[in-house]
Parts: sequence; structure tokens; C-alpha cells
Amino acid sequence: MGDVVRPDRAISHDLVKAIVKMVNWEWEESPPEGRLGLALEGAFYTLAFTLALQGEEVPLIEIGGIRKYWSCDDLLG
Repeated sequence: MGDVVRPDRAISHDLVKAIVKMVNWEWEESPPEGRLGLALEGAFYTLAFTLALQGEEVPLIEIGGIRKYWSCDDLLG
């Protein structure tokens, strides 16, 4: 009694596209030293959507392959 129930709901690809558009806009407006956080945020949303993961599952994925080929120096230009 009194529980708040919020079932997991799928988000649409239109919503993901809107989120990516917002992250891209913020990327263009931010200084290079502030872009790492935006890149990580965009990666979180993209991975969660494309792999059909729930929020708490995203940090559990194996990102060794991403780390191998994508360094922070690439993000900072």
C-alpha cells in the first residue's frame, strides 16, 4: 500500500534522435575541455537504446573495445 509503481517503458527512436540532437547542440556550444562529459552522456543514451538496456544495466557492459580504440585525446581534439 502506498507504493509508487513505474513500469519500464520503451522509448521511441524519435525520442532518442531528439536526445542526440540536444547532445550535439551542447557539444557545438561547449569548450573542448567540457566535451568528455557530453560524449559519455551521449554514449550512455546510445548504448542503452541500441542494446535495449535498462539504466542500471548500462554501466555493466564490457567497454574494453571502446576504450581500446577511443581515447580521451580524440575527444578533446
